Amino acid sequence: PKSGCYIEEEAKVIWERVTTALSQDFLILNHLEKPMLPKPVVEEVWKKSGQGVVKINFNATANGVIDKNVQAEWAEVHALEESINFAMTKNWLKLVFESDCVSLVNQLNRTKANFSTMGHRIQEILKLLDPFSSVSFVWAPRCCNKAVDYLCN
Repeated sequence: PKSGCYIEEEAKVIWERVTTALSQDFLILNHLEKPMLPKPVVEEVWKKSGQGVVKINFNATANGVIDKNVQAEWAEVHALEESINFAMTKNWLKLVFESDCVSLVNQLNRTKANFSTMGHRIQEILKLLDPFSSVSFVWAPRCCNKAVDYLCN
């Protein structure tokens, strides 16, 4: 038979393993004591692009819309298309497109087929990127771009 001390030690080991494994997925709170797992510090700063890479932050606003989420995404898609056309006129070859619209960035980076109207439009826009040698899409919180944040506020 296992002694009480051994069972308690085994329980502590199991608890440590569980909290370590779950700390990435769950926030464990105890309002009576200090946090066992410190909140990770996420540094949200503007990141400089590589040599020869042009970073384009595209944003849009929509006014007087019925379904704000869908209409805002369509406005962002239009802003992206205008940004691509502008980059073509400048003959830039390496581009990083930044947006604070996470759903659009996810759709642009997703490779599986999307048969919605938005998915079809995104596929058409991605075809416009063929002349460029390097293109990436990055989500950038609005607070990371002080100029955009100021304009939006």
